Amino acid sequence: MRVADNTRGAYRIFYLLVGVYLLLGLINLAYVPVPWLDETANLEPAIMWHRTGHLISKGWPNPGADKAFLSYPPAIHVLHYCNLAISPCTVFRIRLPFLLLHTGSILLLYFLLRKLGSATWLAATVSALFMFDKVVFEISKAARSETLEIFLLLLLLHLWFAGKRGFILGVLCGALVLTHLKEWPVAGLIALAALYHNAPKIKLAFLAGIVLLPLWYLQFIHWDIHGLYQQWFLQSTEHAAHGSVLQRILDFLFTRFWPVYKEQPWVIPLHMVLLFMSCAQLRHWKKTETLPAILFAVGSIAWMLVLGPHYRYWPPMYLLGLLSAAPYLSQKVLRWKPWMWGITVPVAAGLAFPFVTRHTLGLVQREARDPQAALAFIENFIPRGPKTLLIGAEIGQYYMADKPETEFSTLLYPDHFRFEDYQQVFLLTDKPVRWKALAIYNPGEPAWIRHYPNLGRAGTFQGMVLYRIQSREQWDSIARPFFPR
Repeated sequence: MRVADNTRGAYRIFYLLVGVYLLLGLINLAYVPVPWLDETANLEPAIMWHRTGHLISKGWPNPGADKAFLSYPPAIHVLHYCNLAISPCTVFRIRLPFLLLHTGSILLLYFLLRKLGSATWLAATVSALFMFDKVVFEISKAARSETLEIFLLLLLLHLWFAGKRGFILGVLCGALVLTHLKEWPVAGLIALAALYHNAPKIKLAFLAGIVLLPLWYLQFIHWDIHGLYQQWFLQSTEHAAHGSVLQRILDFLFTRFWPVYKEQPWVIPLHMVLLFMSCAQLRHWKKTETLPAILFAVGSIAWMLVLGPHYRYWPPMYLLGLLSAAPYLSQKVLRWKPWMWGITVPVAAGLAFPFVTRHTLGLVQREARDPQAALAFIENFIPRGPKTLLIGAEIGQYYMADKPETEFSTLLYPDHFRFEDYQQVFLLTDKPVRWKALAIYNPGEPAWIRHYPNLGRAGTFQGMVLYRIQSREQWDSIARPFFPR
């Protein structure tokens, strides 16, 4: 069978998969995962921006963040700020733009692969390989900056291959700079490529575009370069690569993937194959079509030497790797052989397993994962009016969003909070403390799931306990281990 001939069936199956992906994503958007650290850490500055009129954060530990939040590039906070201006601060509404952007990115990837000459079946297969990747799937509903990075990268590459390399390309490249520091090498390479390939007038238009948003941001923070450097430096050092060059290479090629990818172990050798394919294209670096390969191969050097080996940083790199490899396969006509089932079946099963299990948990643990019910539980036991601090589980960030008298801190970073500044302080946690509990949240869950505790490792609200912190001694027993920073 010539797989390349089955064009209509390939795109129908692909669109069906995207539809199921989006539908289940919407159904379980507020349930899987429950609110978690990175999600609420990026949300809190936007809430404070609405509350005070200034972009500040008391939840980030970086010195000075409670006066001016400069610890993280602002793109995701701008998105949250705009979303909060038109939507209530619920888990579903906060995550919705990210799911929609992520689904749009999958379609953009498919269309870009087709534009680059890939057969329909290949474009659909590569897009499915990307969207069902375990970590890519997880960030689709995790409200992290990678969703913005991927979307902007795909828009940039669409414009690049359409020959539109002037002002708009520059604006998008400047926006990419404001998503995350790990995208700076990529944005720099795109800028160099645009300056190399463009005519003088187009170069000027590109340069005008690329500085527009960064200059706006510098003006927004009143050109506080010292504070920017101080907070970004502290934040980046906590996420930087460490050890010898050999250790960094090992981390880059293996450590970051294992054991996270134990259900999809082929990602490790696939990463090496993609690196080889992209490096092989560098000899043609003057050709415009080699840009994805340049971004992946040269960008990987910076990521390997500078960036810490965190698996959640992988999706934008994976995207570039797949795009750099697609041209190799676009000229091939695959003839189906029986032995190919030996590869297709386990890969399909590995791709489906994280997707199916997580959505299944979202359905069968509905009550134990319901954020609105958890918020109602908190509201029943915390009096309104007095100045309040709630510390602990991240659902507390959503509790404080519409309560001006309330502030929230995670247990990890209470650096900007003092017990004496509040009339009442509460601890919300799923870990037992030797104090008298004010209330225990017990919505119930299916009896059978208690026999499979590993299935629920992503977390639920089941067993969440609310305590009132009555004294400075109790506060110190919670907060002191995290001081000084």
